[in-house]
Amino acid sequence: NALVESSETNNTSSQDFTASPPATIDLVAGAVTITPPNPLTTQMIAVSAAVSNAGNTSATNVPWQLKVDGVVAATGTLASVAAGANTTVSASALGPYAAGLHTVQLVLDPANALVESSETNNTSRQDFIATAIPTPTIRIVIDGAAGRVVRSSTGVALCTLAEGVNQNTCTIILAGVEVLSAEATPTSGFAGWRGACSGRGTCTVTGTETQDVQATFVPVHTIDANVAARDLLVGNGLSLSDRELLDRTGNGDGVYNLGDLIAHLDRTGQVLSIAISARLLGAPSTLSQPIQPKKRPNARR
Repeated sequence: NALVESSETNNTSSQDFTASPPATIDLVAGAVTITPPNPLTTQMIAVSAAVSNAGNTSATNVPWQLKVDGVVAATGTLASVAAGANTTVSASALGPYAAGLHTVQLVLDPANALVESSETNNTSRQDFIATAIPTPTIRIVIDGAAGRVVRSSTGVALCTLAEGVNQNTCTIILAGVEVLSAEATPTSGFAGWRGACSGRGTCTVTGTETQDVQATFVPVHTIDANVAARDLLVGNGLSLSDRELLDRTGNGDGVYNLGDLIAHLDRTGQVLSIAISARLLGAPSTLSQPIQPKKRPNARR
C-alpha cells in the first residue's frame, strides 16, 4: 500500500479451480470359481472369474487369458469395463485333467499393453484337485468250511478256503458285471450267500461301489450216503440236524428229499450200495422226511 488510493478495498480479485487426477485405469483380477470344485479325472470343468476396474476412467479392449497349470486354456477381450464396474469372464468344457493338484489363473492385459495405475493386481488364481474314479471291487468272504467262489463264465477260482481254515477274504476288481458261483468240496456243502447276494444260486454283482459277498459252506463229510438213503426210505438213521444240513446244502425246500440225497452224492462222490439203489428206484419220487420235530398234540385235561 505504498500508493495513496481513494479505496484500498478493491486491490485484489480471485478465481477457484479444481485440480483433477490424471485419467487412469486399474484392472483388478478377482475371484476364480471352478465348477465342479473337485472334479473327477473324467469330468470337464467350467471356470468363471471376476474382473473390475478400480480406476477413474473406462478401460476398453481389455484382453484376458485363463490358464490351467500355466497353459492358456481360454482367451477373450472385454470391449469395455467402466470405472468402478464389475464383470466376469468364463470358459467351459476345459479338461479333463489328471489326478492331482491343478491351478487355474486369470491374467488381465497379459502383454501389459494398457497403461494402468497398478500392474500388480492383474492376476488371480484358484487351485483344484482332480480325483481319480475309485475302482469298484468285490470283497469275497468264505467261511464255515472248505469251498471256493469262481467266475461263472470261466470257472476261474476267485477265492478259496482250504480245509482247516476258518475264513478267507479276497478282493477282486469289479469290471462291470460279475457272475459268481460257489463250489463245495467233497467234504462240504454250500449253505448260501450273504451281503450283496442271497440264496444258493449264482451271485450277480453290478455297480460302481465296493461290495461285500459272503459264501458260507458247511461240513458234510461225516454223513454216510447209504445211511442217508436208508433214512430217506424208512425215516430212521439220521438226526434231524443231519437232515436239515443235507437240505441246506441240497435244494433247500424245507424237507429232506431225494433231491438233497442226489446233491450229497454228487458233492461227496459216494456210491450207494446195489440194494439201497434198487429200493430207491422203486420208491416214489416224492419221498421225503421232515427236518423239524413233529409237533405234539395238546394233552387232554
